[in-house]
Amino acid sequence: MSTPYSGFGFDMGHLLANADMANHQWKFVTTGSVAGEFKVGTGGSNPVPLGVLQNDPRQGEPGAIRVLGTTKVSASNAIGYGDFVTCGSHGLAIVQASASATAAGIALQALSSGAGTIEILLVPVATTGADNTP
Repeated sequence: MSTPYSGFGFDMGHLLANADMANHQWKFVTTGSVAGEFKVGTGGSNPVPLGVLQNDPRQGEPGAIRVLGTTKVSASNAIGYGDFVTCGSHGLAIVQASASATAAGIALQALSSGAGTIEILLVPVATTGADNTP
């Protein structure tokens, strides 16, 4: 069952889950290996995240993917207020590691340590020169 969020943003909802997403709400997602599908993000690049999953669809069901605006996101490790974040392994938000890394959002809350859920502002992602093959 998905947990509601009252933030404001733009969602796309026509892509279908390539697997059961029951445990992946609030994670970054990216394009699947088949046209029309999405999957849990695996890192900041290759391919870049589309946005953050707002619901918990089962395989073959459409996902509500927040692509712009504010959203909750599952995060791992310490993140400071105002830090740039990107997609880490398993779709979790992490602090942007370097100036050359792709930022997917800006933290609007802090996470002192461990894992948790924070609010971020999604920002458009630029990936000039990056390989974006799923």
